[in-house]
Amino acid sequence: MKKLTIVLVSIIAVMTVAILIILDKSLDITSPRLTLVQESVEDREYTIDVIRNGTLRDLYENAGTVVSADDGLLTFVYPVVGLTYSIDVVEGQKFSETTRLAVVGSIPQLAGTAGKVIRIDETDENLIIYYIDYTHHTVRTTIPQALEGFITGATVAEVYYDGTTYAADVVAIGYEVVDGLVTIDLAVPGLTLLPGSVVATGLELASYANVTYVPSTFVVDELGSKFIYLLDPVTDTVSKLYVTVQQTLQSYTIVTVGLQFVGRTIVKYND
Repeated sequence: MKKLTIVLVSIIAVMTVAILIILDKSLDITSPRLTLVQESVEDREYTIDVIRNGTLRDLYENAGTVVSADDGLLTFVYPVVGLTYSIDVVEGQKFSETTRLAVVGSIPQLAGTAGKVIRIDETDENLIIYYIDYTHHTVRTTIPQALEGFITGATVAEVYYDGTTYAADVVAIGYEVVDGLVTIDLAVPGLTLLPGSVVATGLELASYANVTYVPSTFVVDELGSKFIYLLDPVTDTVSKLYVTVQQTLQSYTIVTVGLQFVGRTIVKYND
């Protein structure tokens, strides 16, 4: 009986050691919040990003439309009776303040504004240049009523079009709510688009310094706990990295996580 007891104790001890070895290989004991699932991503569609640390701007992003304050086309009218003249622009040409549009008699006619020539008419009495004035254009966008108190004339604003970012100024804030939305008008120096053109806009609601953040769509909720999938680029497997969410913005989520993970690749499954 004594020998049997010794044998059983020995077997239990060996099994315990074996289990500890297996656990040591499958868990990262230096990072208790890192659960190594070792799930392969080879057979699934996914998007990658990285864990970032730095200054994060809370931008409310929405589409906007170029609108004009003018009711129809504007005109440059030059009397030409008894005078010789020449025209220095063509229909469809964009111009700046210093562009010479024509010479009437011996006097150069400068635009004095930025715009685009739409049509040119010559009569017995006048040279008429029809144009649109880009300086009379604004970009109109909307924000939810709940954000109206965050927007002032000093709000940092941007407009994005065709890969270019334009600094903008808030010039008008609507005083009525329509379908839960408030209208915002932005002046955008340098933007030369026709009325009706669609652009993207960004309004800065706040700025956060020295924070760690990830795209909001990469954060997974699991029974009240939040995690992100951390990618091992060598094995093409992911691990669940549990995080504490500090604040969720429109596009990004500020999280608390060890700085050793900053710069690491994360995964969002597309299915």
